[in-house]
Amino acid sequence: MNENYNNMMEDFELFVGQKKAEYYTTRFEMFIDQDAKAGWNWPALFVPTLWMAYRKMYLQSIAYLVITMIISLLAMKIAFIGYFNFVIGFGFPIIANYVYYLHAKSKIEKSYEINDSDEREVFIKKAGGTNVTAIFIMIIVSLAVQLFELHLTGNLEILKSMFL
Repeated sequence: MNENYNNMMEDFELFVGQKKAEYYTTRFEMFIDQDAKAGWNWPALFVPTLWMAYRKMYLQSIAYLVITMIISLLAMKIAFIGYFNFVIGFGFPIIANYVYYLHAKSKIEKSYEINDSDEREVFIKKAGGTNVTAIFIMIIVSLAVQLFELHLTGNLEILKSMFL
């Protein structure tokens, strides 16, 4: 192993955080060494937007939410399109760790612009890690999107009549 590789893996460990460093760095090594892109991530199967928000992939989390909402709305007009959400729902966990790897790699590459090693380490730790608060924010955003979707489809009135 060369020094750059070892430094990169140390940066990934800093980025991910100590608690899950072994889990993710093992997968990241596979992506680097074997040029693989597939794996499996259970949280990405059951709560993909929350997992991405927790792992500070905010843009990806919102994009996933919006794409699946658009597909759901289109499926009301063109039935077979609804199957795309099924494909996304089971396909995303296969590539979720790779998406996280690309996110981490991108943030770490930005850190190379910082010359001071202590500042660089702080930057990597801050850019990575987790954000529990983001889970709760994403739950609220998801509920708002669901209510908006119900409004667009006319089903919000049905929901109101059930509770009022």
